[in-house]
Amino acid sequence: MEDRGLVWLYRLMREPERLWRRYLLRGFYGLGLGLLDALSFRLRLKTPDRPNT
Repeated sequence: MEDRGLVWLYRLMREPERLWRRYLLRGFYGLGLGLLDALSFRLRLKTPDRPNT
């Protein structure tokens, strides 16, 4: 499970009443923010931050 990045799924199956809100609701919220960010880069509304060299 660790190699595939599915530890969260294992933990959710073991303790669903305690963890469902953390993993499902907050996870989808974070996914939505990431998709909005990616879309804004794709539409060139934002530019990636570049470190000063």
